[in-house]
Amino acid sequence: MKIYTRVVMDSMTGKIEEEDSFEYEGPITELKDSPSAPPAPDYTGAAQATATGNLENARYATRANRINQYTPYGSLTYTESPAGTSSNTFSNSAANDEVQRLMSQNGTSFDEAMQQVSQGWGLAMPAGGAAGGTDQWRSDLTLDPRAQRTLDTQMNLSNQMGDMTSGAMGQVAAQGPMDLSSVQRVADQSYADQTARLDPQWEQRKGQFDQQMANQGITAGGEAYGNASRDFGQQRNDAYTQARQAALATMPQTYQLAQAAYDQPLNRANALRTGAQVQNPTFQQAGMQQATPGANYMGAAQAQGQYDQGLYNSQVAGDNSMMSGLFGLGAAGITKWSDRRLKRDIVKVSDDPRGFGWYAFRYLWSDALHIGVMADEVPHAARRHPSGFMQVDYGAL
Repeated sequence: MKIYTRVVMDSMTGKIEEEDSFEYEGPITELKDSPSAPPAPDYTGAAQATATGNLENARYATRANRINQYTPYGSLTYTESPAGTSSNTFSNSAANDEVQRLMSQNGTSFDEAMQQVSQGWGLAMPAGGAAGGTDQWRSDLTLDPRAQRTLDTQMNLSNQMGDMTSGAMGQVAAQGPMDLSSVQRVADQSYADQTARLDPQWEQRKGQFDQQMANQGITAGGEAYGNASRDFGQQRNDAYTQARQAALATMPQTYQLAQAAYDQPLNRANALRTGAQVQNPTFQQAGMQQATPGANYMGAAQAQGQYDQGLYNSQVAGDNSMMSGLFGLGAAGITKWSDRRLKRDIVKVSDDPRGFGWYAFRYLWSDALHIGVMADEVPHAARRHPSGFMQVDYGAL
């Protein structure tokens, strides 16, 4: 038994309204009503499912990248924080114990265990959320005992060097600008030492010069005396000039000594500051597991929506094609057999607002399904064939 819906269509507005239903039992192929528009895809649910999947994949990638490494110098290990940290626990300690039991005995994830306990015990979820407790990780670097002792020794030395460096920096800050007075002082002292020997020597030579001039009868004021005095003075000036140059020659060496004395605190502080630093063991970088996007639920929802809409459009197009073909009969002025006596499996599928019905049927000589009117209901478009059976002029209809 099949139940069909009879509808009435308003020819002015084209609106289809449900009117009533009827039952039909027979060999006729199941009639199809106009298809219903597909429901809108659940985009919000798809987006939430996609976000959940991406979060789970990110957690998987994080776990895959936490590779424990062990070397002769030490080890680097990772530990996931236990479920139920301070921001992700229930105030009821028994509820937290139940979460741990579900995880250990049933293999339930932390998120699922938190949800089950919150619902079963009537507790509100912690403010931190269920997933927060499994996203915290800890890394521990453990050195080989011998390396640990070496590190402790180096750190102690570093502390001592730090104290010494602080003291040395204080000395550097206190010494002020470089004092260059010693350079000139040493040069002056060198010149004074040399002239202390030259002065008595040239005083003696001056007496000898005067005695020589007197013995030779050369008196002061004469040309001969002037020439001899000039030669004597030049020799004396040369001797004192050489003494001055010798004094100046001491200045570079004196400057170097003064600079060395000034730089000593700086060099000491710099040497302490740039001492050997503590070296940690180097671990090989493991290949990073990339976070793979989760299932594209949003794309799937969109594709399903497009498929459903396409199927709906195809069904509507088929119905429209059938109806346009039917009305095309009238446009072409085609006359069809419409006598009830020539038809079987008759089912009324719609009421025409002009006062007659539309029927699905098969002719007695064919199994093909047709849709049309009954000649006795449209006398203005019907005519009697010489055989005595009625026909309908769909052009007149």
